[in-house]
Amino acid sequence: MLTYACETHNLCSSKMRNLSVCWNSTFRKIFKFPKWESVKLLQLYCGRLDFHHLVSLRKLSFWSKVRSTENRMLFECGRILRYTNCFNYVCLEYDIGVDNFLAQCHVKQIVYKKFVACVFS
Repeated sequence: MLTYACETHNLCSSKMRNLSVCWNSTFRKIFKFPKWESVKLLQLYCGRLDFHHLVSLRKLSFWSKVRSTENRMLFECGRILRYTNCFNYVCLEYDIGVDNFLAQCHVKQIVYKKFVACVFS
């Protein structure tokens, strides 16, 4: 429920931070981590992403589906989407070309690689 329809919204930094705290708190509660310890490594070993990367993955996957649909109306929406700041920002963050958008499986690999790099940096 925490990420329901998050791919359709531009969350401001304070909302993103608050939702990230909620997401991390669930891991802390389940695994009895103190508040001052990072749970990113734990999330990685559980095969989960942190909230920021999770939202990015959902957005990129959604956009990938819209760009590759056979539904003409959705396809046109996908063409318009490439001119939005949010779309361009997320593509830039993950080094994905706006014009040659990738298949959904590649998007998942790219986001997970970025998360692994984030955890070990």
